[in-house]
Amino acid sequence: MSAAQVDAAPVVTFDDAAVGPVLDDAAAVVPGADGGMGSPDATLDGGRTFADATPFADATPGMDVPAVRPDSGAPVNLNPNWIGGPCAADGDCSFAGGRCMLDASGWPQGTCTQDCTRTCPDRTMPLDAVTFCIDDGNGDANGLCVSRCDDTLSPTGCRAGYVCLPEKRMSQSSVVQHVCVPETGVPNRPAPAFDIGAACASDAACNRNTCLSLTGGYCSQEQCDVVGCPSGSQCFSLGENTHACLRTCAQASECRTAENYTCDTDSTCWPAPAAPATCDLAGAANDCTPYAAMASTDFVVVTKNKRRMTLCNGATRVRSDCVALGLAPVGDKEREGDRKTPEGVFYIPRLIPNSQYYKAFLISYPDNADAARGLTAGLITRSEHDAIVAAQRARTEPPQSTGLGGLVEIHGNGAGPDWTWGCVATEDTVIDALWVALGVGDTVVILP
Repeated sequence: MSAAQVDAAPVVTFDDAAVGPVLDDAAAVVPGADGGMGSPDATLDGGRTFADATPFADATPGMDVPAVRPDSGAPVNLNPNWIGGPCAADGDCSFAGGRCMLDASGWPQGTCTQDCTRTCPDRTMPLDAVTFCIDDGNGDANGLCVSRCDDTLSPTGCRAGYVCLPEKRMSQSSVVQHVCVPETGVPNRPAPAFDIGAACASDAACNRNTCLSLTGGYCSQEQCDVVGCPSGSQCFSLGENTHACLRTCAQASECRTAENYTCDTDSTCWPAPAAPATCDLAGAANDCTPYAAMASTDFVVVTKNKRRMTLCNGATRVRSDCVALGLAPVGDKEREGDRKTPEGVFYIPRLIPNSQYYKAFLISYPDNADAARGLTAGLITRSEHDAIVAAQRARTEPPQSTGLGGLVEIHGNGAGPDWTWGCVATEDTVIDALWVALGVGDTVVILP
């Protein structure tokens, strides 16, 4: 589906836990709340709706799909001689209770671990990630200690051969965190029952630990570009760096029609289109003045409830245009996958001339307030929190694939009905006009 074109008339209607020698006791993931795939947010590059996205061609289970995406850089061998680090023998895991799960048993390059019943110890060496206790699936009372994903330590968040997937905590299944496991999943653990597309209230309610924030929740599986999708579902790109599985269908009756789901043009169960939003350009002359004193010389003001974006030069309005928002347009962004467009005062840390959405301006989400909230909620680790704060202080790009989501952009590919995964979308010609005026460091104000 292509985005609707926007008329230029004044009113237009569209058809973690702290790192240290303490036990990991992070809070559960907020129920029903983006992710990216932390991306993920998708928000990751905003992403189209699944219905508008292209299925990931190489996501068939069993295919040899690389774990490192072309734009992500090489992963780092994390956690040397520690939980989650590589090993060839128990002696390489030089800590109390340490043992080596060997390559031959399904753990690439081996992995150091120890038994756990609910929590695991943490260590504060430079390459050490926070740990987490998961169920190894063998039915006994002990789980396995593994490392949590941390994109401040490695571009992928994990070591080579490992992928970042959500897992439940051993003996406390209500707590879900993203951890590093082999691309084929935890070895010898039975494949979970199919529930893609089922209703859910939290990640923990889904067999693959991912509840998309759609009406009534939507069980899915992350990172399907690497691990594939189970039969009966297919993999879709939510943006430049995040993928999830959607239930396939042949007719609407196979979907949750009572909750307004239908079988869309991609033969997947997806919510029926929402009521049209309205772009209101009236009153745009007053958008710039309140922010001119604190903003860069050239800046933009996005007013979400008006679906309006205004380019400003000081207190002078240069132009105003219609925009589309995330699929959950009301409210501030909270986490990866919540489909919300963030609110606040941001800056542009990077321009993306070759975005899959024409051209894009990256927005400096998450900010310090988001980092504090995410740490308290257990969505990010202490090191991720500190990396966000450091980036905001230096006005550089904050981490983009934490549990708070990221890769929120102003990009092209059309305004019209809200269709992004949290970005601000507009017409390509509008992006061309902004491209001349805006640069790295310029201010972006996003209002409710």
